[in-house]
Amino acid sequence: MDDGLYIKKGGCVYEVETDGKRVLLEQTDGKSFKKLVNGLHLRKKGKIYDGKGPQSPFKNIPILGMISRNVEAV
Repeated sequence: MDDGLYIKKGGCVYEVETDGKRVLLEQTDGKSFKKLVNGLHLRKKGKIYDGKGPQSPFKNIPILGMISRNVEAV
């Protein structure tokens, strides 16, 4: 799996991509996300970050925090 933004819901993991006009979700293998909770995750340099806690990479981007919470609620 490449570095990037991912959404996990249940057993499915989707990579968030864009073509410059739209946001696209592409289903991926997601084995490295197996133990993680549903929500929005950032994979960077082999580490996976979620939207929780004071070290969250999403804390200064309000729309990403809202997406993360709403994915968990669905």
